[in-house]
Order: sequence, then C-alpha cells, then structure tokens
Amino acid sequence: MVGADGKALQKLLNAGGYGKYLDVDGEYGPMTAQAVYRAKFWLGFKRPDQIAGANLAEYLTGQTRATREMRDLVAKRKKAAKDSAFRKQAVKLARGKIGTVETPVNVQEFGKWYGMNGVPWCAIFVSWCFANAGSKSFARRSRWAYVPYVLNDAHAARNGLTIARAPEAGDLVLFDWDSDGVCDHIGIVEKPSPLVTIEGNTSPTDNSNGGQVMRRTDRASSDIAAFVHVSA
Repeated sequence: MVGADGKALQKLLNAGGYGKYLDVDGEYGPMTAQAVYRAKFWLGFKRPDQIAGANLAEYLTGQTRATREMRDLVAKRKKAAKDSAFRKQAVKLARGKIGTVETPVNVQEFGKWYGMNGVPWCAIFVSWCFANAGSKSFARRSRWAYVPYVLNDAHAARNGLTIARAPEAGDLVLFDWDSDGVCDHIGIVEKPSPLVTIEGNTSPTDNSNGGQVMRRTDRASSDIAAFVHVSA
C-alpha cells in the first residue's frame, strides 16, 4: 500500500493514535509497519502483523465494527497492559538506583523510607521499588522486610503474590545460598533469560549484605529458591 492509499492509511493511523506522528508520505516504511501492528493489536486482531491488508482501513474508520471476540480480546490486552505497568515501573526505579551504596553499614534511603533503617535491606529495597511504582501489595512499614515472609505469602497466594513458573521481567527472585529452606536474599528480575537481576544490599564479595544496589548477571540456578509474581 503506497502512494495515495498509503497516505490515507497513515492519516487514519495518526488519527487513531497508533501512528505516533507518522509522516504522511505514502511510503510503507518501518514506522508505518509498526503502527499497523499496533493498530491491529488494539483493534482486537487475533494475530496482528505489520501488513495492512484490505480491511484495516474499514476498522479504523468504523465502517466495519469489531466482533464480540475482538472486543473481548482488546479487554484482555488492556487488562494485561495495566497489570504489567507497575512491574515495568518497578524495574525502571530499581535500575535508576544502581550504584547506591549504604553509609554507614545498613543505613540508606530505602530503610529511611520504610521506617526500619540500620538493618539488612534487600527486601526493603524491593518494597521501595514496587510501592513507588504503584503496587498495592507493597507499602511503607508493611509486610515484607524479611525475605522468608515473601515466599510464605507467594506459596499461599496472599497479598498479590504467587509462585512464578516461568519468570518475567518485574518478577521477584528469591535466593537460598545454603539450601536450608530459608531464603536469604531477594532481587528483581530485569531480564529472565539469561537471568539478569537488580538487587539491593549485595556486592561481588557479599551476596546478601554487600551494601550496594547492583545489577547481577552471575546468579546460579542452584541458588534460586523461587520466582515470585506480583499481580497487584
């Protein structure tokens, strides 16, 4: 679709908010192709792609109405996007704190925020990230300053926590260094495969009480007690 038809499509994509200020030049380049995919996704196409096809313009103009199946799919996609927004923000906040160092020992801004400073703070750092990202499960002075409690609630599916079988970015990762069944440390999954985490109170020489916020790429699967999904 090029020329006059391409320009018409680009105008429709821009008007619908899918184009993000496409140049109306009639060229079906990468930005237009991405906008087509975005439109199909949010219009409820079951398998969206970057090919405009014959009927996309009809949906964009309202000439053809979405089916019930398409509307239901859009609702599910909107819910999934809303549910994942705070997890993405938690990762972003954690990433912005990489390099933070406690001073003196166990004293840092996250403990001050939580109201429990001068204590081991990996779970408090996670609480800070999620509470400030809009999670309803995490809050100041509430629930999870102690890592084993996180695993207990996840096993019981309490307070928006569940065990994650296939980890995603924004999930939690719990570590048990000595395999005694008691979790020692917690971080946030930045990337699931290969595993990249962002953790508070760690360092290359002290995994659980190292005093820094760091990105870790060296975690062994044998040390992982569980991945935990935060749904609220």
